Amino acid sequence: MMPNPEKKAPIKAGVPDHEDVNIVLKLYDMRRETVMRQARDFVGLEWFPASFEDFSKLMDFGNPKNAYLRQVASYWEMSATFVNMGALHEELFWNTNGEAIFFYAKIEPFLERVRKEFFGPLFLIQLETLIKRRADGAERVKMVQERIRKISEMKRTAR
Repeated sequence: MMPNPEKKAPIKAGVPDHEDVNIVLKLYDMRRETVMRQARDFVGLEWFPASFEDFSKLMDFGNPKNAYLRQVASYWEMSATFVNMGALHEELFWNTNGEAIFFYAKIEPFLERVRKEFFGPLFLIQLETLIKRRADGAERVKMVQERIRKISEMKRTAR
């Protein structure tokens, strides 16, 4: 059975506990690992796909940056799964991981086709579910996409 991003997943309610804090700190440590930092820098600061074709260029396994995209995608998908399964407090996650929306916002315009042509229907389904569950999820994604558009435009004109 396919997960439905519109479906409400279990949410860890109440006040975050020490275990929630430990999970967030472990996730933060993972983000600081050298290769992961390089991957995040590439995906966050260098890679601005303006079209599905731009995205497709990164799908060549001969492209060394392909591993960066896969590493960042799997990190955010894993993190979202912790929240969606009720293992990590959702509000604590969002208060410490805004980068997840930034990553999703970059890929969202191409997500349906990316799933169809490259990764299958479950690619980023946990992250999508988590974002769509937020009352302001769609609004935040659009706001970040506008910011990404401006950054991308500035980078293009600076060349």
